[in-house]
Amino acid sequence: MRDEMIINIDNTHLHTHQHSIQKQLTLSGLEETLWSIEDHTRSTEDHTQSTEDHTRSTEDHTWSIEDYTRSIEDHTRSTEDHTRSMEDHTRSTKAHTQFIPLYINLWSTRDPERSFLNIHKMVF
Repeated sequence: MRDEMIINIDNTHLHTHQHSIQKQLTLSGLEETLWSIEDHTRSTEDHTQSTEDHTRSTEDHTWSIEDYTRSIEDHTRSTEDHTRSMEDHTRSTKAHTQFIPLYINLWSTRDPERSFLNIHKMVF
């Protein structure tokens, strides 16, 4: 009987010890799972931050492209304005140039009615 009690105590002790080991393993597994979840959460947060940074960078780049496009459009308009101004100047110069021989001729005349200044006032 005493041997049976010792065996029973030993079995209980063994069972308790096994149960304790199982609890430790279970807790250890839970702890590892929690660490894994925490690591995954941090990784997800890092990825989210990286994605947000990339989105901001893309938006900044888009705005930069839009600014550059507006700058090109402004420059194009300015160039077109300058071209029109040069065309106007060319026409004015041609119109003025055709009167140069008349000016020379009239400048040398002594006739007040045909004087250079009177003709110039009438033409311009």
